[in-house]
Amino acid sequence: MRRYPNPWFAIPTLVGTLIGAGLGWSVTSATCGPESCPGWATLAAVVSGIIAMVGVGTVMVLAIRSTEEYRNATEDGRPESGPGCEVPEDPV
Repeated sequence: MRRYPNPWFAIPTLVGTLIGAGLGWSVTSATCGPESCPGWATLAAVVSGIIAMVGVGTVMVLAIRSTEEYRNATEDGRPESGPGCEVPEDPV
C-alpha cells in the first residue's frame, strides 16, 4: 500500500522551509557587500531551510498526533485529559 504525503504536514513544512531559506539568504546577503558572497548566502539559505524544515515538521507531527489522540479518547468515551502533566491519584 502506497501512502501519499499528508497535505496537513507537507504544506506548512514547505512554507516554513521556504521562509527559513529566505531568511538565511537575506541575513547573509545583508552582511556582505553587493554581489560579494553569493556562495555563502546560498549555503546559509540551504542550512537555515533544512533547520526550519526539521523544526516545523516536528511541531506539525506532534500537533497532529496530539489531535488524533484526543479524537480517539473522546470516541472511546475516556475522560478528556486536562492541561499539564497530572498524575492520577494512587488508590493506596
